[in-house]
This record gives sequence, structure tokens and C-alpha cells, in this order.
Amino acid sequence: MRRLFLLLPLCLLLAPERSPTLASRTSPPPAAPPTQALSQANERMAYLAAKDPVAFVEAAIARYDREVKGYTCLLIKQERLSGVLMPEEQMLCWFREEPTFRVLMEWTQGARLAHRVLYVKGANDDKLLVKLNGVLALGGTARRDADGPDARSSARYPATEFGMRIGMQRTLDAFKAARARGELRTVFNGCKTVPELGYPCWELVRPDYPRPEDDGICHATYYYDPQTWLQVGSVLRDAQGNLIGRYFFCEVKVNAAIDEGMFVEKALWR
Repeated sequence: MRRLFLLLPLCLLLAPERSPTLASRTSPPPAAPPTQALSQANERMAYLAAKDPVAFVEAAIARYDREVKGYTCLLIKQERLSGVLMPEEQMLCWFREEPTFRVLMEWTQGARLAHRVLYVKGANDDKLLVKLNGVLALGGTARRDADGPDARSSARYPATEFGMRIGMQRTLDAFKAARARGELRTVFNGCKTVPELGYPCWELVRPDYPRPEDDGICHATYYYDPQTWLQVGSVLRDAQGNLIGRYFFCEVKVNAAIDEGMFVEKALWR
């Protein structure tokens, strides 16, 4: 009940304005300018981040589901794989959530086996299409299982789990599980700027887990864009403070126009 009470003002704020009926005797008050409405919604989101992080992430996901069909971005990531911290990777990404999950990734820094990877759910026998790196590309397009050994040895998450929506869902699931155990503790630090993103974002920290979670995570920091409410950054560490993974979605263009030709095999070789 307390959570419903907290969310009610936000729901009312974001609900569409009803048209006045013919029986109305007085004109309805003018709608708030978009910037003012956004400011009011953001104040409510900041309150939720401080007081109810589960409701905060739920509201961020709900807005994503209403507004986001896809995006382009520069993804910066660094991961620890099999106990070894890998070099930073940077990749250009073209992604569509609807009508079919599809993503094309092109490495611009830190490429290992792959130079470009294409995944379209339900197409190509549900396999990854890969342009291998360097001289390996001479063999033509490689086909790999999306969740096979090569994919798992190259990243903590396969291409089938790409994107900010899935990242936010992971955060929400972890928050809910910790809350059910009575172990959820978070700290909201307001707006902070990190070098990878270059602009102020809400910083939500989950410090010092009572017990390790996936891959030994014991400390997490999340960054949300106040304009879009997207989870654009996350930094995950173990109990000793060692980096497990860092992920930053930079230069995000929501609902950018993406040519359909970006999601066919030919795009690997453009």
C-alpha cells in the first residue's frame, strides 16, 4: 500500500490529459509546458530513487516500454572473464526493440574475435552472423550459436541480452530479490557526471551486499539519464572492490531512423 501511495502522484502526472466534456461550464486549466512537466516528473523520480528504488526502476522501465522502439549508441564496456580483466571495448550499436529484437554491433576499440556481429531474433536459424576480426574475415561470414561457447567466452552477456531494457530488468530483479530477503540497501547521490557519459546523471548506489550475487557482485553503481530515465551506465564490483563489469551507453539517439539494410548479412561487409 505504501508503494502504491508513492507511485500514485507519478502516475497522475504522466497520465494523458482528458478532453473536457460538452457539459463543462468552465475551461480546464492550461496544460503545463513540457519542460515544466518533465521537471515535476523528475522531482518525483528523484524522490523515488531516494525512498523506493524498486518503484524508481519500475517507473523507468514503464517509460521505456511506452516510448522506446530502438536506438543507436556507442557502447563502452569492460568485463572480467574467467577471472581476467579484459581491455576496454567500444562498439557502435544499431538496435531495434520492435517489431523484432535485432542488433548490429561494430567494434571500434578492443575487438578480439569479432569485428561486427549481427543478431536478429528468429532469423538466420537464430544464430549470430559474425564478421571475424583481421585475417579471419577472409573465411566469410561465420555463424555462431547466440549462447554458445564462443559467445560466452567473449562477454558476460550474449547478443540476445543486449540493451538498456534488459539491463534495467536485471537491476529490478536483483533489487526485488534483495528486498524479499530484507537485504536491499541503496544510496541516492543525486546527479553525478562520469567521464564516459560526459553529462549529469542520477547516481544510485547499492553498496556492500550482505552476500555475493551473480559473478560475485557485492557493490553496484547505476546511472540514469534524467531526460530519458534510461539506465545508461552501471559499474559492478566484487567484495574486494575489483571490477567485474562496467557498461556505458553513450551518444544515445532514441528512436533514431535505422535503415532495414543494417539488419541483413550484407551490413557486416559494408
